[in-house]
Order: sequence, then structure tokens, then C-alpha cells
Amino acid sequence: MAKTKGGSPSKESSPFSDIYGNSELVSFISLRIEAGDLAHAYILEGPDGSGKTLLAVSAAAALAGGKFASKVKRMVSPDVVIFAPQPGHKSITVDEIRALKSDAAMTPNELDCRVFIFDEAQDMSTASQNTLLKLLEEPPRNIYFFLLCTSASGLLPTVRSRAPVLRMELFSDEELRDYLLENVKKSRNFSPDDLDVAVRAARGTIGGAIKSLSSRAVTAESGDRALASDLISISARLCSSSRPTKLKAELFSLAARLPSDRLELAEILSLSEFALRDLIAAKVNPDIDSSALLFYRTPEEPKEASEETPLANLSEMFSIIDGTITELAMNVNVYTTQISMLYRLSRIG
Repeated sequence: MAKTKGGSPSKESSPFSDIYGNSELVSFISLRIEAGDLAHAYILEGPDGSGKTLLAVSAAAALAGGKFASKVKRMVSPDVVIFAPQPGHKSITVDEIRALKSDAAMTPNELDCRVFIFDEAQDMSTASQNTLLKLLEEPPRNIYFFLLCTSASGLLPTVRSRAPVLRMELFSDEELRDYLLENVKKSRNFSPDDLDVAVRAARGTIGGAIKSLSSRAVTAESGDRALASDLISISARLCSSSRPTKLKAELFSLAARLPSDRLELAEILSLSEFALRDLIAAKVNPDIDSSALLFYRTPEEPKEASEETPLANLSEMFSIIDGTITELAMNVNVYTTQISMLYRLSRIG
């Protein structure tokens, strides 16, 4: 018998055996499935990396049962579909949901039910949500919906009224560190300090911790750290400078230093996000100590860098850089994306 965090036993063959923690959620869903009274729709709320997709797929596997459970877990069952924003779109479109309405009325291919999972549901437009609402109000028989979102507040009240909100569990730094050391072999090769950075950057999620370990943002070379620092420092000073012409020239000169490789540029920008998180944290909490920092080594560094920059501008900088990382993942032109980012940073304030 394996044990989930919290001590509740679970069989290794259970569809939920891959889930760490979240024992109350797992128990709730599994009991509802066993009793045959699972609601036709649920909203799973939690930050990126908190395991929302894994939980939804595991629930679908439990609904499938028997020989089909493994097919669902491997995402090769035609009766379990994940909807996610397509390249070039920020969210699931109205046309996709309209097509789903016809698809949902069809008889399942091999299971006794069909399961539709919506990723980044909070980003759907009002029109898309209203179209989905019609399905939630009158769902076809044996159809289940899981709406995954970072915040349920991004969904219309009418959508929330049709689907209970289930919140994913966040973990303490100690729990994440233990998980990494027990389950992710490469974590044992990291120094305690670097492992601490990865854990703090995860913001309570396993997915975030694993992503941090895979990122040079944790063990970045000094040149990469310097480049990320310059990008953030110049952008922050631009927001508070009355004579920004020279600073704008400095900002655009970074184009020659930024890597042209898509993945390398994304890593530099990830580093920049770490730096910005520190600046924002130092702005909000003047008494911040080094244990809470992700990028800077001492509290004085982010305090000094953020002193004259409004919090709203720092948040806008983060949104621009985060959006650029997303654009890079969509295979857009690297140089064009890079210049567009620098231009938008130069216009803040």
C-alpha cells in the first residue's frame, strides 16, 4: 500500500496514485464516483503546476475504470478530451465550444461516459463562457466537465453557479523540498542554496518546483544573471526617470546582447521574472529578508532597485515579460518578439 501525504492509504493501481497530497480532494472525488453521484461539472482552481490537469485526468480514469483507465491516463482514449488555447489564440474559442456541443451529444466510443477538460478556462471570452454555459445548464447524459483555472473569479458567476469550485492544495517549502529529494533524482545534485531557490520559486506547487530545477534560473551563469539584471534595472529606472532618452538607448542596446536562440532567450526572461518578483516583494514588504528572495542575494539590492519605481509599473513589466515568454513558445519570430518586448518596456510609465 502506498500513502498519500496526510497518511491516507491508496493502492498503487489507483487512478489517483500519481497525485501527491490533495488527499481531501482525491477522497471527495473518488467517493462521489463510487457512489455514482459525481456532479456533471467541477471547477479546479489552483496556480500553474498545482496538478489540476493530473487530477482531472485521474478522475476521468476512475470514471473509465477497468482496462480503459490506463488508456485515459496515457491520453489515448477518444472519450476524454482536453481543450487548451491553440497557437495564435489566447483562449479556447467560441467555434471550438460550438463544435463541442454537437460532439457531446454523440455516444461514447468505448467508455460509459465522456469527459471534457478545459485548460486556462479563466481566459475564455464572455461569448465562449456563455456558449459553454448552455452545455452546463443542460448537459447530455454521462458527460462530465472539468474547468481548470488559476482563479475562479475569471469565470462568469453563471458558470460558477453550475460547477462547484475545488481548490488545489499548496505545499510548504519543506514539503516541496522533501518531494523533490524523494522523487526527482537530479534535485540531489543541487546545492542546498540552489534547491532552496527552486523551492521558493515554486510558490507552493510541485510543477513549479520541477520547472525551476529544469531552468537555468536556478543555477544561472553570471553572464546570464547580469543580462537579466540589466534588463530589469534599466526598465525600472525608465519608469522613474524624467529624462529617459539615454536609458531608452541603453534598453534597446540590449537587443545585441540578448540570445537569438528561442530557448536561451526564454531562460533569460525567466531569470528576469525572478528578479521582478524580488523587486515587487521588496516593494510590498520593506522588511523582507534574504530567505524570501529568488534572484538577489541580499535584501538591499531589490530595495534599492525598486525604490523609485511604482508598484503598478513593476507589475506591468512582469506582464510584458511573461507575455513574451508565452509568445516565444508559440514559435513566433524571435527577433521581432524581442524588439516588441523592449519597445513595450520602454513605454511603461
